[in-house]
Amino acid sequence: VLKSDVNYNGLLQILKRHSFKNSDVDYIIQKVEETCKSIKELHYSFLVANYEEYYNNTARFLHAFYANADDPSNGLTRPLPAQTVFYRMRKMDVPANPKTCRIDFFHVPFTKRYLMGTYRYSIPGYPSLYGSSSVYCAWEEMGRQDVKDYGYIAFKTTNQMQLLDLCWRFDEEFAKDTEKLKYYILKLPMIIACSMQVRYTTEKFVPEYIFSQQIFQWLMSKLKKDTKNKAKTTIGVIYSSAKHEIWESLRAGEIKTADTINYALLAYISSDDITQYSKSLALKLNAQTPYWIEKRISAQKSPYDLLTQVQEHFTKSPGSYWKNMS
Repeated sequence: VLKSDVNYNGLLQILKRHSFKNSDVDYIIQKVEETCKSIKELHYSFLVANYEEYYNNTARFLHAFYANADDPSNGLTRPLPAQTVFYRMRKMDVPANPKTCRIDFFHVPFTKRYLMGTYRYSIPGYPSLYGSSSVYCAWEEMGRQDVKDYGYIAFKTTNQMQLLDLCWRFDEEFAKDTEKLKYYILKLPMIIACSMQVRYTTEKFVPEYIFSQQIFQWLMSKLKKDTKNKAKTTIGVIYSSAKHEIWESLRAGEIKTADTINYALLAYISSDDITQYSKSLALKLNAQTPYWIEKRISAQKSPYDLLTQVQEHFTKSPGSYWKNMS
């Protein structure tokens, strides 16, 4: 599977550049090939409608792949520290009282699932909460819409969260730690399978989301089963944007790698506590008063300058502006 890929020689060059032993190179290549083959077979079973086989085999594959996810040395998961700030935007007019509409920027209410579309990390018909590490990234994820038509909000985590790490990295980051580079390479097939750019953005079925959506469904199943240790359970995914435009901006030096990160958080709800929103997730987040760009000045600046203005507004706002989502 791998040796026929154009990136095979590039992978070998990375391994050689970091002085891996020949035995380590053979092991890494073998494991990457096995993972690629497994993902390919899982996709095939879905596309030919062998759904029972697909769900069962995917669950077994993910359980095996993430068997040691709690070990921080392997880089499969990443702790999202308390006080981490991320951003969302939503198309809506300025309300009469912006301070009362924080909840409108939370996940889609469970009572309005009919509004749910299909997203990269979500369970069809089940809401999740998306956020971006920068307002600019949120704008890219929304397809570069007119910035004046949207409201913006900043969220801040109240405590540490554990997330699956499916972010792109550069091998230079592992210059002094070849062990972490090894684990990163081993999960590259997973990152690639979950980071494919959508070809037909306006269509209903999105094959590029097949595997990433199943990861999210597996996470939800794992969360529901792990009733004794929910505080340490992985509750979402941290991943790099798959938008072509954002990587062009990164290469041009207009933004930093830290501005290209997205978060997808599970909106967990128990069977005996059915409400409009996830209380569990709400307790983990504070939010600022939403912000709108004044339409009279929107024509005077570029979208990038306006988005920078939005983020600066949240950065400079007093601490008293933060309110818990619960």
